[in-house]
Amino acid sequence: MSFDQLWDIFGIPVLILLVCLYYYYRVAVNHDIDAIRGKYKRPLKPEAKELYAKEAGKLLLLFAAGAVGMALLSLVSPYAALAEVIAVTAVEVVLWRRLNQRFER
Repeated sequence: MSFDQLWDIFGIPVLILLVCLYYYYRVAVNHDIDAIRGKYKRPLKPEAKELYAKEAGKLLLLFAAGAVGMALLSLVSPYAALAEVIAVTAVEVVLWRRLNQRFER
């Protein structure tokens, strides 16, 4: 396989993976939760920031794992890869909503 063929197959999953890892670093390592929260949301209590950063980091790694799964499934079937990324995105939406509801109380 040439580089162009590999990039056609793995290009988007690799970009998604890199973005997820970048935000994981910013959120979980540097505790910069403002990078993922809207600027009009109420700030979190200082004691809740670390726990929020840890939980958000886990969700970002889950989405990164979904991108890797999408890349592997795209070798078998592009439709299976599309269905997997849609399912992972739907699960992530629910989990982010629960995370934000838990910390905005």
